[in-house]
Amino acid sequence: DGIKPQFADHALVFMLRGIRRKWKQVAAHVIVEHSISKESLANFLKIIIEKAEDIGLNVVATISDQGVCNQGAIKILNERTSSKYNR
Repeated sequence: DGIKPQFADHALVFMLRGIRRKWKQVAAHVIVEHSISKESLANFLKIIIEKAEDIGLNVVATISDQGVCNQGAIKILNERTSSKYNR
């Protein structure tokens, strides 16, 4: 058949954390093979932030390591925001 099974080898975990009160909660996790594209990561971040704000949380910061994909996703989100408010 030539079909080779695919196995996930990376997990991304998105967490929410309180600033004034001490709490942490996993908001989402994504299991992928190899890595995720910066466009997909940017979309996940946008959705998670929107959902957090929908339930009344005030998102004031995001934190990640300085991996190339993470930097690319933040750049995409910054460009989307700039173009939205520069119209």
